[in-house]
Amino acid sequence: AYGPEREDLAERFELMVDWGMSAGLRAHEICALKISQLPTRETAVNALRESRKVYIKLTVTKGSKVDSIPISPLLLIRTWDYIELIRPDITEWFAKKSKSEYELYEEPDAIFLSSKTGKAVTSRSLSNSIRSAFLRAVEAGDLTIDEKVWTHGLRHNFTTNLLKGFDAAGVKRPEALARQATRHAREDSLEDYSSERFNEDFNG
Repeated sequence: AYGPEREDLAERFELMVDWGMSAGLRAHEICALKISQLPTRETAVNALRESRKVYIKLTVTKGSKVDSIPISPLLLIRTWDYIELIRPDITEWFAKKSKSEYELYEEPDAIFLSSKTGKAVTSRSLSNSIRSAFLRAVEAGDLTIDEKVWTHGLRHNFTTNLLKGFDAAGVKRPEALARQATRHAREDSLEDYSSERFNEDFNG
């Protein structure tokens, strides 16, 4: 609610936040997502009809290791909506601008483009946007300064909810499965999340 006011920027912001919260991606992984790596809209529609996840291959990760992760078909459909309906406004504007300046604009493959540069949104820009939204929520009285919202917190939220879901389903060795799903190198990397899931005040 406290993201950018301009409709196109708000759509981009909310979608990037959702890639962090529902897919557990880090900021630089969200910014590096490319159109060419996405499964098709038809694949997403079929998966939604069959109530199953869709797998996407991540080519930019923390350890530079190519990995496949499951994502919601609804998230994929929303991403295609953004690519087809909103993203062209940015690419067309920069194509016209470049032409008027006798330059060539090569459209990036990145999904999320900056309306200022026409290039991929940077992780710093995403972090700044989330920080600004948090401060506006504090100013409005919807959050306190102690109820911090930050970029990596999206991934923290994803991991904690994942562990809580495994617990509720009675899954054996939930930490081991969560480590694989979140692409952590070691199970002890999940210690903060493991304890947080037992916090009754945690609100995901």
